[in-house]
Amino acid sequence: MKLQTLLNRLGKMFPKRLAEFYDYPGYQTGPKDLNKDIKNVFICLDFYEECFKFAKGFQPDLILTHHPFFFGDKNKIREKDPLKAELERKVIEELKCPIYSFHTNFDKAKNGMNDTLLAYLGWEGVSVEGDYLKLITFEKGLKTKDVASYLCERFFFDYVQLLDNKENNYKIGFVAGGAGNDYFNAIKNGCDLYISGDSSHHARLDMKRYNLNYIELPHEVEEIGFILGMQEALNKISSDLEISYIKRQHPYDLYEYGE
Repeated sequence: MKLQTLLNRLGKMFPKRLAEFYDYPGYQTGPKDLNKDIKNVFICLDFYEECFKFAKGFQPDLILTHHPFFFGDKNKIREKDPLKAELERKVIEELKCPIYSFHTNFDKAKNGMNDTLLAYLGWEGVSVEGDYLKLITFEKGLKTKDVASYLCERFFFDYVQLLDNKENNYKIGFVAGGAGNDYFNAIKNGCDLYISGDSSHHARLDMKRYNLNYIELPHEVEEIGFILGMQEALNKISSDLEISYIKRQHPYDLYEYGE
């Protein structure tokens, strides 16, 4: 499959127009030959030195990342971060393949980050129009600590931080990634518990003031969401693509969340 064809298909699934205004999705670096035949695809949350070692053994034709390799002005980042500049050189000269990123456009799209992670958890969420927020309703109230224990089990964490401000949770608001400071959307939609990450001190203080339970989910959960979601998208496009990613200590199966 030609690179142009693959990118067009992915672009229909995860349109760039969905990306936030501050974001830098799309082409990042590497040889940009749209007529290149793509057979091997390496996917990762972030492309850094550890990923380069694995990718070199796989020899990908294309690298897909969730977080942009360059989040900002490329020249300024190269100057500020010499390790990234060196890594870019290795991608160009040794891997000889391009890097493309699908970030907030992947988060917000159908079957993107939040949909994939909720399916992995076995939860059914309803989207809030114009926002990432997913709403999950339970007829029987859940204890915040019980939800936290379940999340640790599914995402292989030893612990998560939480605010336990009231007894039971009937409506949960969920946003993967760094939306901890967007808690007012959860309050506005009547949530008892908000699950996200990267919250500030003042956000947590306000959640306490508004009696909103909160679980701080580490950003690393997005690795599961991106690998599962992007792998499924690529398989729908073509069953002939060879897909690789770093196999962690706790493997997760593409169909595990469907059990």
